Amino acid sequence: MWEKAKEIMAEACEKFMVTPEQIRGRSRKKWIVKARKYICQEMHKYGYSSTEIGYFIHRHHTAVLHHLERLSRDRS
Repeated sequence: MWEKAKEIMAEACEKFMVTPEQIRGRSRKKWIVKARKYICQEMHKYGYSSTEIGYFIHRHHTAVLHHLERLSRDRS
């Protein structure tokens, strides 16, 4: 179940030059938040629920929903 999520995490870490610990940590630095948003978006594309995404990145599912909502609003 988590194989694709792990691939997405590795891709995000490489793309944004962050570590999984930073993504799962408490930091709200801009580049780390961008990596989290990217992970939320990609995992959502592969059918993961907000609860599953939140569990994977150590965030509440409502934070994931907020990221996804902001991404869709920014594209409109």
